[in-house]
Amino acid sequence: MVKENTGRGRASRNAKHVCMYLLLAFFIVILPLILFLKKVWLLSLSGVRKKNYEFASVSSHKTSKALESPIKSSFVGYATPMSTTEFYFDATSQHLGKAAGVLAHKDSFREAPTGQILSTIGMGTYIGDKDDRTDNLVADAIVQSVNAGVNVIDSASNYRGGKGEISVGMALRRLFSNEESNAIDDEPTTPRRRFSRSEIFISTKAGFVSSKELFKRAMKKGANKADFGGGGKHCIAPACLEASLDISLERMGIQTVDLFYLHNVAEKRDSEVASQAELLDMIQRAFVHLEKERDLGRIRYYGLATFSKSFRLPPGQPGALDVFDVVNVARKAKGCDILPSAFVAKNDPNEDVLTCDHGFRYIQLPVSPASFPEMYTKSWQSKGFETLADAASRYKVGLFSSKSLGREPPKCLDLSTRGTSLALMSKNEKARILDITRSSPGLLSALVGHKTPAHVRANLDVMAISPLTTNEFNAKVAKCQTKGAV
Repeated sequence: MVKENTGRGRASRNAKHVCMYLLLAFFIVILPLILFLKKVWLLSLSGVRKKNYEFASVSSHKTSKALESPIKSSFVGYATPMSTTEFYFDATSQHLGKAAGVLAHKDSFREAPTGQILSTIGMGTYIGDKDDRTDNLVADAIVQSVNAGVNVIDSASNYRGGKGEISVGMALRRLFSNEESNAIDDEPTTPRRRFSRSEIFISTKAGFVSSKELFKRAMKKGANKADFGGGGKHCIAPACLEASLDISLERMGIQTVDLFYLHNVAEKRDSEVASQAELLDMIQRAFVHLEKERDLGRIRYYGLATFSKSFRLPPGQPGALDVFDVVNVARKAKGCDILPSAFVAKNDPNEDVLTCDHGFRYIQLPVSPASFPEMYTKSWQSKGFETLADAASRYKVGLFSSKSLGREPPKCLDLSTRGTSLALMSKNEKARILDITRSSPGLLSALVGHKTPAHVRANLDVMAISPLTTNEFNAKVAKCQTKGAV
């Protein structure tokens, strides 16, 4: 009996020892391991969240590592038909007239081929010195313009050495988040309300290699020296476009640009190619990359920003482009069938144009009735069948004007004030020229650069009246149709 009790006691003590050893093992080995694994998991989760924050995209497509944006903090979204329509109603309401001092006319807006409602005047950012004071002036002019009903902002990677885009970013932070201006010498304009990213149509351009930083980034992404033409200062190879877009988005503080132009391709690269076909091949390779950027949500649409060549030359001239050919290049880049050559002879709009969701939807070129009237006076497009204005309408391509004030002095224009009571506009010749330019047949919006308060106010007065009717426009420019008139 005693032996049995002793055996049971020994077994009980052994069980206690096992439990103690297991408990020690749990605290010494297993628990630290669990805590370590939990920490690793939390760090991993934090990294994923951080990455998702830093590289957030409005696109539902997966982002490839090669094209991830380095933006860490920026405004998400893009201009939408609904929000730009709301901007239109707000801009033409009495509420705006009281808040901004200018009541935009309901006809001072047009529908873009991509559905947005855009102002017939757009804010350009080309002019000015490369200094901080000009940055503040341009940013303030943008805020003042948006207050008065302008919802088109245009820039480029090389404008003012990149400071054009920086000024845009400064203005957007004030418009979208009520950030205060850092201007010292000038009293800044206060946004009349908090605007949203989806109300403002923003465009920029790539092509000019205007900084060492852009060259360095492009080379790191895979560009080679053969990609750089125009004296080594121009590049539309995929690596250059990707690097340029990275920088532009960083400067402006946005994650998506509404319109991304290839900048002066024919003007800078035509002398390096043997034929128009080679020039179109160069553009197509760029378009293929831009379609990828669309899939990633970094751009919405793309286009060509041109100057002295491209769409301002007759067929067959070196550097001349036909919008029909460029549309087919975009269709091929998207993987669609090209339009047959017989399409150019059709007078009626054709639904075939809408069967391909390519991104080539806009062209920018100099337009001014006294100096650059080719857009609506020369039947150089669609193989010599129609004007650019008519062809763009058929192919669902919107037209923006640069150099909207033309050359000076515009002796052939009728610059009478057509009865307007707007004092600043009646005293400002350039504002009256701008009014005529934005009334050009087929034009979506006339871009103008302004920064001094007086010029901004005078140009914004144009928004308060309706564009010229066709008969009024023809009367204003009648003398300009005479050969040699400038």
